[in-house]
Amino acid sequence: LSLVSGRVLFSSTLSGKHVTMHPNQKAVLDQNTGFIQLFDENTENMGGWTKNELIFRNAPLSAVVKGLEDVYNVTFEIKSKNRNSELFTGTLSTNDLNGVLEVLERSFNFDMVMYGRKVTVKDSK
Repeated sequence: LSLVSGRVLFSSTLSGKHVTMHPNQKAVLDQNTGFIQLFDENTENMGGWTKNELIFRNAPLSAVVKGLEDVYNVTFEIKSKNRNSELFTGTLSTNDLNGVLEVLERSFNFDMVMYGRKVTVKDSK
């Protein structure tokens, strides 16, 4: 559980213990023991879903594609050589797949063609 804003009381019914979470914290519950650990976490990129956005900071193309596949229920086929490790920083709308594809085409300098629910990515000519 990650907290972006506010304050949350997080409790374990197994151990009876509880912790108060504050912004920029992550709580991890051990389901076997009921032990709760708190970690500091950068939650800057986590609030995008509330604004219909995907936020990426130095994310490899493979992570960007995975996020888009999950949101838009499409599959990507990357035919470009050695491009999966290229990094992307930006905010993409989750309302307009065609607009997102245009942004990525310009950012990575490749062509994207969509047939049905499949997006093919190839090097620009």
